[in-house]
Amino acid sequence: NEPVILCHGLSYNLLFWDISDKVSLPKYLAASGYDVWSLSLRGACPSSQPLSSSLRKIGRFSLDPEMIMDLKGKLQSLKMTDWTVDDHIEYDIPSAVSFVRKQTGHQKVHWIGHSMGGMIMAAYLGQNYGKASDEIKSFVAVSVPMVMFHPLSDSMRFLLDTEKTLEIGS
Repeated sequence: NEPVILCHGLSYNLLFWDISDKVSLPKYLAASGYDVWSLSLRGACPSSQPLSSSLRKIGRFSLDPEMIMDLKGKLQSLKMTDWTVDDHIEYDIPSAVSFVRKQTGHQKVHWIGHSMGGMIMAAYLGQNYGKASDEIKSFVAVSVPMVMFHPLSDSMRFLLDTEKTLEIGS
């Protein structure tokens, strides 16, 4: 089977998909024959997080000594503010997809994104809908907040015309 990339939502990391030893989407997919790749986006622990994330932790008094030292170093260099969600769309998705394709030798990958992990793929597909069909076999969006305006944009029309976009099961 083609490889599957799992992408977490905002404020999570690759461990999001492993709820317990017995409840794990990566383990389930691997047991079903898929080559599973879990992605931690920039800003997901342990990589640098945006300043707002650190400030929320301060507000909740959920600090540990290591986090305080890390925050001090980042504030001095201001490295926490040098990227945006647009960087996930423009750089991180293409890098992850390219890396997995190279490592596995497959032309296409499946993408399962939770919340922001799905939002950024939807944006990526919207910006690259011609090229993306050569790389992305399927896209599953889990709990992704989205609004579709009518008439549909070219990218949304492309998604609807080329694949089964939405399926609601009972």
